[in-house]
Amino acid sequence: MNKIILVSKKRRALASVLLFIICLISGINIKAQNVQPELLDTNQNVQPLQNPKGCGEYVIDNAALTQALKYESSHQNMDVVTVFTIRVYFHICRDNGGMNAAATEEEVKAEFNELIADFAPNNICFISMGLDYIDNTIVNNSPTSSLLTPYLKADCLNIFYHFNIPGFGGYAWSIPNTFCSIAKSNLAAAHTTSHEVGHCFGLLHTFEPGNGNEMINGSNSSTSADLITDTPADPWAYKGQACYSTSGCLYTGNCTDPNGASNFTPPYTNTMSYWRGAPCYPNFIFTSGQYSRVNSFLFTNGPLINCQSLSNYSQGAVTWSSGNYWRTAINTVTVSGNVNITGAAVATFGGNLVVVQNNFVATPTGNGLVLIRPSACSGGEGIPRTNLQADLLSEDALLIFPNPANEFITIKTTNTDSNTIISIYTSTMQLIKTVNFEAGIENIVSTINFSPGIYFIDVQSGDQSYQTKFVVSR
Repeated sequence: MNKIILVSKKRRALASVLLFIICLISGINIKAQNVQPELLDTNQNVQPLQNPKGCGEYVIDNAALTQALKYESSHQNMDVVTVFTIRVYFHICRDNGGMNAAATEEEVKAEFNELIADFAPNNICFISMGLDYIDNTIVNNSPTSSLLTPYLKADCLNIFYHFNIPGFGGYAWSIPNTFCSIAKSNLAAAHTTSHEVGHCFGLLHTFEPGNGNEMINGSNSSTSADLITDTPADPWAYKGQACYSTSGCLYTGNCTDPNGASNFTPPYTNTMSYWRGAPCYPNFIFTSGQYSRVNSFLFTNGPLINCQSLSNYSQGAVTWSSGNYWRTAINTVTVSGNVNITGAAVATFGGNLVVVQNNFVATPTGNGLVLIRPSACSGGEGIPRTNLQADLLSEDALLIFPNPANEFITIKTTNTDSNTIISIYTSTMQLIKTVNFEAGIENIVSTINFSPGIYFIDVQSGDQSYQTKFVVSR
């Protein structure tokens, strides 16, 4: 279980109130109670997706896609060690008066655990910032992007659960995005939450028709369908045509690709396909190419970058009287000094380790709260610690401090290769500085002329590449 360390060497004469609410949304593995669809009769020609429903059409941000593809192209064949921790906020919708809830909190916990497990192989981790209820009949049964916007929590990936999304089981609204919707009908079915989050992270359907049909031999795989080379051509793109047919969970049609070939090997178990709706396929995957695409969006898209946690974070004295304040880290959050929470302000500190130092005082008044959230990145319940231990240790090959930085950053690599080069990019991937490095010692880089914001570092040391990010604040 994640650790919270409170360090106190003496009692304070002045009474102070510290309210810690431990949210274990990432730590309880509860099976949702939805009824699973019955197995399909493999002797009949039926469609494999009767339940759950598919997701709605989406708008693709072509500028964001171009930026991600540019980043991906410039970082091919690199041994990249990257860990992301994404802040997530959940919304359960209900009708006016609190009726017809789209999900229970236990079901959302189960969905969250599934999301964690599905993205863990790529070191993409999640930390819950909380859950609320939206009592609005229209939002619960006929959501639109504009209706959801007022409920968004800033700098978080927002996941909404609705009693009904007319005609669909989920909706990502746009690609990429920081919010998506899941219908009650798709709870505990075909990893719909992971599917929609995949869209938020820039992934298209494996059969995406807007980019043209993919050749079975893969010759146009980077420019057609989902624009990813290691996802096979998907005959689902031909659904509705006379050549398309299925028997049980298998494709039995004779559709031909633009080359005239018909020997499709459908991506039955891919999370971004629609074949996953068939009950024959209980386990779903993302390919390495899909993970590379997700990483490219997480490194280049501003709104998604704002949902991410730093490697470490330190919070000093501050007063907050309204709003939500997320202070999260992949590793350690250190809190010290007077943190005054008044009015309706909510301050959330979360990470693998939260250290509250001996001079910390929290005085929440009114509806103010101080919350401690455990991170699912390396917590015992969400993801076993051993799954990420090696990757976290290898990331230590690149050390950056202080972070956030002001006038300078100190960079040290434990790699002993003498041929080490560091490149610093802005959040829009503009190269602003290249430095030849001396490995094994502390190298100081001035940031005095850097504008406040997020920056990325790419260190090339011999045949290895390390990437991380830092913040400049004034």
